Amino acid sequence: MHQTIVSKLNLPLSTYFCDVFMSIFFPLHNQENGHYNFKIHEMTSLNELGKRICIIGPSSSGKSTLATKLGEKLNISECHLDQLAHTAGTNWQLRDEKEFAADQDVILEKDSWIIEGNHSWCMPQRFAKATSLIWLDPNFLGCCFRYIARSVKNDHNRPGRLKDATNEFSFEVINSIVFKYPRIRQRHKAILLGYTFLILRIHSMKELNQFYTKW
Repeated sequence: MHQTIVSKLNLPLSTYFCDVFMSIFFPLHNQENGHYNFKIHEMTSLNELGKRICIIGPSSSGKSTLATKLGEKLNISECHLDQLAHTAGTNWQLRDEKEFAADQDVILEKDSWIIEGNHSWCMPQRFAKATSLIWLDPNFLGCCFRYIARSVKNDHNRPGRLKDATNEFSFEVINSIVFKYPRIRQRHKAILLGYTFLILRIHSMKELNQFYTKW
């Protein structure tokens, strides 16, 4: 029996409550496949993902942890874009976009990589070379809860955390999750039009856990 990535993410019951509550009162209406190569309900295998994997989604949807676990399982280096886009030792101060883009291009030249993060202005460069994309798209209430919980915990070893960051919590992140991400979601859908690589869209932490168990 092969070893899975991890048996299960350790999530509090309140996280599952958030998923259930939001699915009942704020159901997603955009889960249709449309023109995308979506695999929503099928259990995609690791081999189908290939060796150049993009992971996108709102803050605290599980991108960084997933990238780290996939990297360990597939023996592929992972890149956390927020670490690349911000200056270490600051309160998440953005770097120069040209420098950030140049560093991303260096990674994209490699034969294999896992890149997690959004920064939609430079998505086309990543998508042009990706073999697959995992879109973590859970309900926003659960993301807000997880963001607050991780800020309180303030784990300096958290995957994706900016090195020596002076602050972990920001109301701007809450604002982005609740108010900005619905528009960002539509932007992502528009960007993905025309791409033929496999797109795995995951709508809840429960569903993500099912993939963790399979993989």
